[in-house]
Order: sequence, then C-alpha cells, then structure tokens
Amino acid sequence: MNSISKSVLALSSSIVTALWSSCSVAQIYTVTEIPSLGGHTFGYAVNDSGQVTGYSYLSASGTGNDLRHAYIFSNGVMTDIGALPGFTSSSGQGINASGAVTGSSSTTGTNQHAFLYSNGDMQDLGTQSGYVSSWGSGINDSGQITGTLATSGNATTHAFFYSNGVMQDLGTLGGTGSEAAAINDSGQVTGTSYLSGDSVSHAFLYSNGVMQDLGSLGGTSSGATAMNSSGQVTGQSSTASGAEDAFLYNDGLMQDLGQLGDSTSNESAGLGIDASGDIVGYGYPIGNTAHALLYTNGQWFDLNKLIAANDPLRGHITLFFAFGISNNGNITAVGRNLGVSPRIYRTFLLTPGAPFMTPVITGALGQNGWYIGKPTTLKWTVPQLPVAPTESGCGSVNVPDTTGTTYTCSAANQYGTASDSVIIRKDTVAPKVVIKKPASNATYTPNQNVLASYTCADATSGVATCVGTVADGASINTSSLGQQTFAVTGSDNAGNAITKTVLYTVEQATEPHGAALKSSTAFTVLP
Repeated sequence: MNSISKSVLALSSSIVTALWSSCSVAQIYTVTEIPSLGGHTFGYAVNDSGQVTGYSYLSASGTGNDLRHAYIFSNGVMTDIGALPGFTSSSGQGINASGAVTGSSSTTGTNQHAFLYSNGDMQDLGTQSGYVSSWGSGINDSGQITGTLATSGNATTHAFFYSNGVMQDLGTLGGTGSEAAAINDSGQVTGTSYLSGDSVSHAFLYSNGVMQDLGSLGGTSSGATAMNSSGQVTGQSSTASGAEDAFLYNDGLMQDLGQLGDSTSNESAGLGIDASGDIVGYGYPIGNTAHALLYTNGQWFDLNKLIAANDPLRGHITLFFAFGISNNGNITAVGRNLGVSPRIYRTFLLTPGAPFMTPVITGALGQNGWYIGKPTTLKWTVPQLPVAPTESGCGSVNVPDTTGTTYTCSAANQYGTASDSVIIRKDTVAPKVVIKKPASNATYTPNQNVLASYTCADATSGVATCVGTVADGASINTSSLGQQTFAVTGSDNAGNAITKTVLYTVEQATEPHGAALKSSTAFTVLP
C-alpha cells in the first residue's frame, strides 16, 4: 500500500513534511521548552507525569538523511535512548504511565523495526513472516503495543497488536492495507484501513477480535489518530462539503468538531485525546499557518492564547501542532521559539495549572498608595478559558473610603485552587482646618501682639502638613494698616489638600466720643 489517503494515517510523518515545507517560505498553561539533541525536535506523546517522547535530530541541519534519535524528556532532563543494534536512527511514538516507550528504529535506505524501550533497555519487536518492516505507534499501561507491519517499500501494511512477545496481524477493513495509531488499556486499537477496492480509507476500532468501520463525516475518507480509555476516538474526516474536519467518535456516532471560530481555512484534525474526551490537534486560524488547538466543552481554543500571561515564553513562541494530551491535562506541542535562530522546530510541554487572577483598580491614585478618586472600583480578571473556574470574592467592588481594606479573590479548577489579595486605601476627603486666631473679621491695633492659633485634622489617611501664614503660636502681622489675609493649608497623606483663609483688619484705635469732647472744650467763668 503506497498511501492510505489524506486521512491522517502516519500523521506524524505528514506533519513533519508540512513543517519542512514551511521552512521555504497557554485551561491556562505554563510552558516548558524541551531541549534538543542537536536540531529540530518533535514530541508526540506525553503521560500524566509529564514525560514526553518523540525524536530529535542530532545535527542542526536536520535534513531527512541526518540521524535522529528517540528521547525521553522527564523532570527537565533530556535522555537520548539511542537506536536498535544494526540501526542508526529512531523515533519515539508512544509512552505509557511507567515511562515505557514504543516507536521504530531505522537506517537510511533500509527497513525499520518497532521497539519497546523500558528501564534502559531497547527491545527489537521484529516483524512477522511476509513483512520486512514494522513500527510501533502506541503503548498502554500493561505494555501492550500497537503498530504497523509493512512489506518492502510499504507496498502493503497491516496493523498489529503486540502482547507478551506475540505479534498479531489485525487485518484490514477489506482492502489491502491498514495502519494502527493508538491502543488503550482495554487492548482496543484504532487506526485507518482501506476498504475493499483500496480507493477509500476509513478509521477503524479493533475490539474483541473485530475491526469495526467507523465511517466518515459524509465525505469519502477518514483516519483515526488517538483513542482514550473509554474507546472514544479522534482523527480527521472529509465532509460532504469537501472540508477536512476533526471528529470525535463515541458510542457509534462520529461527531463533526468543525473549525476554530475565526478559521480562514477548511481543515482541522484531532491528534490526541484524554480520558474526559478533551482533544488536541491543529487547525488553520491564521492564513495558511497551522495553530495548535484544544477542543473542550464543545469549543476549539487556540493554545497560543492559553499560555499564562506571566509565562516567560508567552508571545515568544508559536505552537503549530498539539500531538498528545495526558489524562491530567499535560499537552505536548510542536512549534518555534521566535527568538531562536536558525529556524529550529521545538517541542513544548504545556502544563495546566490552577487559575490565576489579576486585580484591576480604576480610580485616581494620590500619594503613598492612597486612592483619592470618586469612584474607585476594583475588578478581578480571572481567565475563563478553556473552562470557567469557580470563583469567590471576585466580583466588582465600589471601594469606599477606608484606612485599608483587604479584598481577596479565590478561584478553583480541576488542577487546583489559587487566590490573590489586594489592600486598598482610599481617602477622598481633605483635612479639616480650624482657625481660632486671627478670628474672622477681627480688628486689631497696630503692632498688637496676636498669636496665631489653628489646627488641621484628618480622620482617614492622617495629616501630612498643616501650614499657616505664620506658624501656629507665632505672632501674626499687625504692623500694616488695613485689611489682612491669614491662610492655613492642610494636606493629608493621600494627597488631598485644602486652604482656608480668614480676613482681619489692622487700624488705629479711636477714643470714646465723650472723652474727646471734654478734652477739647474751653469753659468760660462768668464774673
């Protein structure tokens, strides 16, 4: 069999081709960039411990003839697991909960063999009579493996099931070829097979000795890439309209998962599925550049937009294809670090985490961290994608004047609980200024000794300054005749300020009317 249509069979190979052709031209997640063995690095499977397998080129050039080795990435360490004896290259395709890996080992221009890597030992799984090649594609927690057998030049391929040293040919859906993609803990296998006549290929589910045709989304072909413990299957199928859409197969029904909402193309594909039915894959939301996607709660999300806002890699990487998702939400995706030259493709491990929240305070900010504006509001930004967390204390608040109130927002999702607190101090009232002396509209005589007396008070942020025309207790100006102004400016620690003034008059004193008359009148004494 030369090919099993466009239906995502051996999808890892076709995607690598897509990545090479482009060379010619954050639930919320934290991101870890997986190191390279020398060149381009691709990751295809991830387990609940965050262990990833795939392959990495040993040289930076990374052409098809260059050596590449399977690896295990675990706890920040990249381990080259080498190749089978007699072979030079290898590729990891599946990893189980204990870190056992299956894939294939090959030499340029020769056949390849499936392998099982466990506890530092790489075992050659060989082939069956009539076949010259094999490759492993999936492994379950019992160590059972599925993959594909091939004749020379891959002219004919058959899916296989491997358990306890025995490799079983699973046959086809009536055509001459089939290829396996994944196996679950029940020993069910999924993949793609030609139908009779070899003109059409369909996704299949092999269970209890029977290979079942899963049909299509109304188009001619379909192909399966991944399966979970419940037997749910994902992949890609053509539709009656000619689109190529991701699907979810469950209990006899193949559901069209459609496209990302802002898609400008007509293609999506599911490449990995977890126990809850969440799916990762790719789509074309921006021109002809693939973006890694997550399907959850009936909707597609661009994983590039789900990277935590405070993650150092956010905005510096582009994720093209998401290949694997573990049952606890770990995702492995292939993309580019935009800050790295030359153009080397990397694998990134996306780890889901508890929600995070950001306080947004709106209002005029005064001094010393005090808010002085009316109104002052607090809103919490809690990302709702891909799944809205449960929240407590995260509503909008119109903050009153306060010497310091602590507001706490808490949110929880399936990955954990997080909270954040902010202390807000607000004072919108200027200090109260009281001037006792000089009294308002008082009259004083020239050079009369009058001592200033005034106070400032602030009940919220406290008085910062209280400054009068002269200091409190000092003599006011009475040396100049006429109306005078006395001012006191008070400011608080929030930055509110007020100035209060009083007027007083300085004038010459006048004698009482009777006393003046007596002193100025001459009396005549009659003879």
